[in-house]
Amino acid sequence: MIPRPIPIIIHNNSTAITVCSSSSSSNLEHSNTETPILLTRSLHKRSSLSRGSILSGSIHDIEVAETNHAIVYSWGTGIQSLHDDSCDKTVEESRLNLDSRIGKPGAPAILSVATSCTHTACATSTGTVLTCGLNEEGAVDPHRKTDVRIERPTLLESIGPNRIVQVSCGLNHTAGLSANGSVLTWGNNQYGQLGHRRPFSTVESEEVPVKFIPPKGMSLGGGRRAAAVACGHNFTLVLTTRMSVLACGINSIAGYNNEEKGPAMPSPLPALEGLPLVSIAAGDSHAVVVTAHGTAFAWGNNQSGCCGRPYPTTLLLPVPVRVPETTFESLGSKRPFPNWGTWKNNGSACDAVSLAEDVAVVHAACGREHTVLVTQSGRLLVCGANHDWQLGLDMEANSRVSPLEPVEHPNSTSGGSFITAEAGDEHTLLLDNKGCAWQMGNGKPLKCVLTDTKAILTIAAGGKQSIAVAPGSKGATKRKFSVSSDRITIDESQNMAQTVEDLIEHVIREEKHIEDLGMNDSNMCPSGQELANRTEELLMYPAVINSVFLNSSELNDIHQKMVSVTNLKVRKAIATAVERGMKMGLEQMRPSSARMIYPEAVRCLLLYIQFFDRDDNDSLVFDGSGDLIKALCDTILNLPFEGYKAFLTWATTMYPHDLFVRMLVRPLLNQLNKALTVVKGADGVEHNRRSRQAAPMLVAVLKWLYNAAELSKGNSVQIAKPEDFYSVGVSNLSLEALYTDFETMQKANELQRSSHFFFCANPFLLLPETKRNLLQIVNKVKMYKVATENVTYNEEEKQYEIDPYFILEIERDDLLDQALEKVKHTDSSQLRKELKVVFKGEQGIDAGGVTKEFFQLLSEELFDVHSGLWTTRYGDHVTWFNSDCTWEKDEVYELVGVLVGLALYNCVLLDVHFPIALYRKLLGMPLGLEDMVDEELKKGLQQLLDYPHDDVEYVFCLNFEVTVLELGQEQKIELKEGGSDIPVTNDNKEEYVLLYVKWLLVDSVQPQWDAFENGIMRVMEASSLDLFRPEELQLLVVGSPNLDFAALERNTKYEGGYDKESNVVRCFWRFVNETTPTQEQTQVQLLKFATGSKMAPIGGLGNLPFKIQRAGPDSSQLPTSHTCFNTLLLPDYGDDYEKLKDRLGRAILECEGFGLQ
Repeated sequence: MIPRPIPIIIHNNSTAITVCSSSSSSNLEHSNTETPILLTRSLHKRSSLSRGSILSGSIHDIEVAETNHAIVYSWGTGIQSLHDDSCDKTVEESRLNLDSRIGKPGAPAILSVATSCTHTACATSTGTVLTCGLNEEGAVDPHRKTDVRIERPTLLESIGPNRIVQVSCGLNHTAGLSANGSVLTWGNNQYGQLGHRRPFSTVESEEVPVKFIPPKGMSLGGGRRAAAVACGHNFTLVLTTRMSVLACGINSIAGYNNEEKGPAMPSPLPALEGLPLVSIAAGDSHAVVVTAHGTAFAWGNNQSGCCGRPYPTTLLLPVPVRVPETTFESLGSKRPFPNWGTWKNNGSACDAVSLAEDVAVVHAACGREHTVLVTQSGRLLVCGANHDWQLGLDMEANSRVSPLEPVEHPNSTSGGSFITAEAGDEHTLLLDNKGCAWQMGNGKPLKCVLTDTKAILTIAAGGKQSIAVAPGSKGATKRKFSVSSDRITIDESQNMAQTVEDLIEHVIREEKHIEDLGMNDSNMCPSGQELANRTEELLMYPAVINSVFLNSSELNDIHQKMVSVTNLKVRKAIATAVERGMKMGLEQMRPSSARMIYPEAVRCLLLYIQFFDRDDNDSLVFDGSGDLIKALCDTILNLPFEGYKAFLTWATTMYPHDLFVRMLVRPLLNQLNKALTVVKGADGVEHNRRSRQAAPMLVAVLKWLYNAAELSKGNSVQIAKPEDFYSVGVSNLSLEALYTDFETMQKANELQRSSHFFFCANPFLLLPETKRNLLQIVNKVKMYKVATENVTYNEEEKQYEIDPYFILEIERDDLLDQALEKVKHTDSSQLRKELKVVFKGEQGIDAGGVTKEFFQLLSEELFDVHSGLWTTRYGDHVTWFNSDCTWEKDEVYELVGVLVGLALYNCVLLDVHFPIALYRKLLGMPLGLEDMVDEELKKGLQQLLDYPHDDVEYVFCLNFEVTVLELGQEQKIELKEGGSDIPVTNDNKEEYVLLYVKWLLVDSVQPQWDAFENGIMRVMEASSLDLFRPEELQLLVVGSPNLDFAALERNTKYEGGYDKESNVVRCFWRFVNETTPTQEQTQVQLLKFATGSKMAPIGGLGNLPFKIQRAGPDSSQLPTSHTCFNTLLLPDYGDDYEKLKDRLGRAILECEGFGLQ
């Protein structure tokens, strides 16, 4: 199940903020100790963020106490303390007196508290704000301009009716988050940190005021609502309810916007686009944001290394904070990125990929020049200035720390862990899982400062001030504080994805109930419309959907349930919602300024793909124009290189084979097939779909996935097979269109190929039988061109004459020698004519059948391992070059290549057992250990590679040399210069294997191979073979040994009065399928008798055009065949099975040759 949601936590150098969900408040309401202050205690018990959860909407139903009765501690510099005076306080003096404004009985409960080096602010349960401290520029109360110091917490009356639920303090400005999601700011606006629209002065010399700016709403724009706010010295960050961050203020934080003092309006940060942000922290002049999965990003002033990097001194864009290598051990092989994997969670394994707990950040705190990150495991990761022990490390040895260093809880061995941190100028305040407050800095190492108190609920730090709040007495009166919301916000007690899944199940139950009652379900049910709304919300914010579905099966389950809804109106509403939501989501990711380079930002593009896995019908058409799939593919293809790598890494590690195909490949293929479908208009004229324009981009994305799948072949499980990418739509294009596409591509230069789209440049989409048919067309056209090159004019007949055939006339008894001699003296142009074979003394006219038999007979002699051309080292079922063959080897192997080329050119099958390595070499592909022809040697080399220990040299006793028998003499051949003196070790064993493979498959047979390849290319052109994969080329040469006669039966045509119900036909198929010890051999002989080949063509017997034709009435004659046309001539033996068995059995075993009487 999908994890439940979490509140948003914001930490900065001046704040300790609690934004509590209704679920948290419910927990507090029913707890034994009724605390009047709603802070992050309930969240702390959960070790903060749970990975995979999503951000909820606005704060709802915040439950607080009418009165405080809490214990508040405030120590440090006096001016911004909560003690109603300006005296400095030690931690021992820190508890507020009962007569202080905040500590007295009956005072409003504190909902949020924040402090900086100049002032402090508190948000109370009544929605009011209390402030104190330096007011030199209006940060405390802009209406009290003459009061430089305000020592006693004072009510800020100018916020009007706004209910403030969270506050944050900068150097000279303050921000408050209201319950309706708006942000009020006041104080100094010199750098635009208030986010107000700057007023224009009508007098040129008049200066626009920048100090004592009264509270005013920030211009968030675009209907955005804030979930949290954090203030640095001269900047402000706003976290929205949709996991994005806005910034305003100094340029080093808010970005350069062609404004001298920084942008006045809060602006999104393009580098963070799409990241599921749940936490923000602000230091003096640097900032940190944290994603839902635990990655921290930092930017700003980095002179002290507080951004987690030793350089540069200023980071103008947010970059990931480099965390140490995890000490956890991953449970599986899924390691998409450093420190990501599957881990044990509460003693059980979790399928979802996530960051390891000891490096997954759940809280961030920023001080003046230091940063403290709290991980899910409860340890700290620290960096930056440490000259005052503020990082908890020895300040003498570590005055400046970068990159991050870990700091463990002093009681970690007994279960102690930190859960949150707050940072001041030169100190850090920490809260642990026992409710104890710890402090480090101000010249002192890490120490527990509040131990004899009740468990601390929350802490705050800023400047030299520290604040902690603990629960007080029981029995505080409570009231509920309802917060308004709008349609796009989601209650924090729910997970949006979980809600979608629940709604789907509810809709399905409603449909089942209506069906059981026999009622009409044509109307839209309320839950159906709500399902559509929530689906749209889930898809319209990339950051939100990026925060969920780290386990790919979760989205697949939801989608399968979604498409199983039967109510047509609900289905239409869902389809419309998906289109609208995804369109808006993609629009956010496509601005040219969006970087889209981080893994957590691009993952949504993979999630979007599955929503295209739906079939259209007359009642429901999804993305009929193709604009949406075009936009998605365009966004994917325009990813920068880092984003491209992240996209493919997610695809290849997050999806097992079945889901990779179902969730990524199949939806894209469905859209491609739909785009290529021709539709008929009302006028009966065929038209291309508008979505056809998306085909090139669909193909490009599919090619990315195909290449990724091919690279995964070396893994234990290949994520997708080549046949998973076959496109029916592309393969069903007319052969004329495909031929034109192929020929245009062949004639195009490199520039034209890069700027134009060709289907044939992506042959992985074509079915093997389509490639074969295309190759036949290409070869037929070449045959015609060659035949018409030498046209002659016959004066007697008064007509032009051409010679279209290369006629090979030979004797059956001397077939091989005569064939070799004939091709030896034939020009390449003649070889490229259509082949006609004539057996001397036989009457058969070659319409294809004679050629088939010729190559079958030729194969028996040509590829006999005892001929000397082929090695016997690998047995009778592997045909590989004999490196010892020296007699006229160049000429003989070239002639053999010519004959193989003739078979390929004329699309005739050979009976040969070439290993796959030969076809890879023919296509110019690299060779590896998996291509080895010697299985025993292959096994031995694999054992060498798999050997885990360091004593390879002593166990295997190998050098970089091989021992071979050459003409009966044992010889040693070095694999590299000086190889006989170089032992094979654990460090160089991979090199040894690669060199061994290269020597065996390339170097040792180089002369034989060069001649053989030249022979093939005398007939064929290499470019036409590039359409095929090695396995497909093998099928093209030798066919498939998998004989599916059931498929052949379904595909068979009947002529001459026969049909599938004819008695003799029934007897024939009984004979074919009869179970006998020799059944397999009988089937092979029958296939050879009827078609001229013992193998099935590409695509199997189901693609073989086979006919059974009536050959007269019942008689004693044997069946015959036209192998040219794959036709069996079968006399009508009626229902006499034994007679058919005898006659057909004799025919397939005894008949050979053509024109026999």
